Amino acid sequence: MKASTRRGAWLTAIGIAFVLGGVTVAPLEADAALLICKRKKRLTLREDKCKKKEQMLDAAELGVTGPAGPAGSDGPMGAPGVSPMLGFSFSLTDGETKTIATSGPLTMTASCKINDGGMDTATIAIDTSVDNAAGDGATSGPDPDLDIGEQVTSVESIATGMPVFDEGEAGARAPDGSILMAAENHLLTGVNVHGVIGTCVFSGVVVVGDLTN
Repeated sequence: MKASTRRGAWLTAIGIAFVLGGVTVAPLEADAALLICKRKKRLTLREDKCKKKEQMLDAAELGVTGPAGPAGSDGPMGAPGVSPMLGFSFSLTDGETKTIATSGPLTMTASCKINDGGMDTATIAIDTSVDNAAGDGATSGPDPDLDIGEQVTSVESIATGMPVFDEGEAGARAPDGSILMAAENHLLTGVNVHGVIGTCVFSGVVVVGDLTN
């Protein structure tokens, strides 16, 4: 054992004796690896292990600590956090659909229909895979009991070939606290804009997740 280690061992023993006052401490050789063993009111410093009926103590329990050890290596990088805000911007053509976001049993979807009965329509819809959700949409209105097979919607529709672009809104909450919500000033939907006929456009920011905690 190095001289510095021997000195540390003796300092530990001296510290224990100082803390315990009248309790007896039996010393060992200076180069011993020390264990603190207790039986009744007697403490003994031993090299390998405590004897039968003795209890091994941590020096920290006695208010005595050794020098700090070397710093450990860095742990692995944690997984990236999940933001509750999701931005989106894309376009669809006739018959196309796209999932914007999901949260628990809730799904927000965009869809586009061109020249469907003489109308061009861009739709944002939220549906649920469980009963007893609740939702509201700019077009559908509020539904305080949104069940499987039902939707809340925000729709922009106009005669085929004509342009339309406006704010919308849609949001829903599931019984487990899951949320999907695009507020009025965070949801833009249009058809036949930017000089492109037969295309639906969707842009916005949706709140995603369980914000109950």
